[in-house]
Amino acid sequence: AMAKLHEFDKDSDFDTIIVDTPPTAHALDFLDAPEKLTQAIDSPAIEWFRKLRSSKSGWAVVGTSGAYVLKRLAKFVGSQFIDDLAVFFTEFNDILGGFRARAEETFATLRQDHVGFILVASPEPMAVREALFFHERLLRSNMLFEAFVINRVHRDCPIDCDATAIAAKLNQTKVIAELAYQPTTLRMASEAMHQSHEDLQVLAAGDRESIADLQRADHSIAMVPFLPEDVHDLGRLAELGNLLFQ
Repeated sequence: AMAKLHEFDKDSDFDTIIVDTPPTAHALDFLDAPEKLTQAIDSPAIEWFRKLRSSKSGWAVVGTSGAYVLKRLAKFVGSQFIDDLAVFFTEFNDILGGFRARAEETFATLRQDHVGFILVASPEPMAVREALFFHERLLRSNMLFEAFVINRVHRDCPIDCDATAIAAKLNQTKVIAELAYQPTTLRMASEAMHQSHEDLQVLAAGDRESIADLQRADHSIAMVPFLPEDVHDLGRLAELGNLLFQ
């Protein structure tokens, strides 16, 4: 993925490149990949194998500690396997160096001014904690943070009526009146509706608290309300765009 991003960035045919990463743990792997690759290529273990191939001094060339480790390893996998590894790392040294250069270039690209990160999360407490952790990680790495996008936010819709008032309004509705429901049925339905609304208000209050935690970290926040249907066509996608950029 990092190699492809580097390739696309060098290609002038693209105006904008969007990388949709998987959940937080895997996204952090994506950010750490260039540095981890560089560390792996420059690791002491690989350097030991290179020295073994280029020197005629045998195990001594890697020092006492290195010699001890390699000798113990050779007892399990055989000295021929150790020799083959030394040949591999020596012969492919130039290729590995190319990997290192590309990894360093990609890592530098992620820090440029034209690259920004948008963190998408739900208002669930665990998701918010992950978003805050990722936000801190970006700041530590000097990577440009653009905004939080909070998805599936419950709307705050207070009402000033109780279950009795809801039953009265239902009874005044033409469609409901024509069905001629019994008063007990209307009362039970209105009580259920009122309780459902109170439950939604509790969720909305919880969402406000979670969003407040994000606002303390950064005020760049876009919110998408909990929609009644999934976004699966162009019309709903356009509606989602309007919600994001309103």
